[in-house]
Amino acid sequence: SVAPASGAAGGRGVGGVCGGGPAERVLVLQEGMEGAEWVLFSQIMTPEQKLILVVDDTPLNISVITGALKDTYRTKVATSGAKALAIAVADEKPDLILLDVMMPEMDGYEVCRRLKADPTTREIPVIFLTAQTDAEDETHGFQVGAVDYVHKPFSPAVMKARVHTHLALRETREKLARQLLAIQKELETARLIQQSILPQTVPQIDGL
Repeated sequence: SVAPASGAAGGRGVGGVCGGGPAERVLVLQEGMEGAEWVLFSQIMTPEQKLILVVDDTPLNISVITGALKDTYRTKVATSGAKALAIAVADEKPDLILLDVMMPEMDGYEVCRRLKADPTTREIPVIFLTAQTDAEDETHGFQVGAVDYVHKPFSPAVMKARVHTHLALRETREKLARQLLAIQKELETARLIQQSILPQTVPQIDGL
């Protein structure tokens, strides 16, 4: 096992991005039959890497997911809905959230509902992680704001493909929103210029 790094968060199920320099690490407190141990996932961070929040209360699932994503994305881990919400509203917000549906105390549906109700987190794409394949359950997930599902057992290739797709879609939406805002500003500027050069009163013309 790996001991917690100096300054790493303690407590049951706490995880996060830590380390210094180009090599970063994700520490996850994993509880097994013989007690808790810290599992370290190493990854190379670059400024271009997106941050993925993985929310699951099962250590094995966390290991599989972070292992599949570590070469392409940065990851933070939460093992409960409350911890996920706290991470989501932090200064560095995740670019996408992988969210387990079935969790104690607060399930994934409620977490997603709260994320979408908060203006600061509502634009973060949420992909549900679930073993359920019932159409009614999936429909409910979309109704509370999820953009997709990844079914258990996980296929790393499928998971990475869906994460990539929804990050790309988000970037496209944000780019279009910026372009629309720029157009609106240009139109407003043109309107003000037009107003400034037009006469304030209608000129009087003899004979009319």
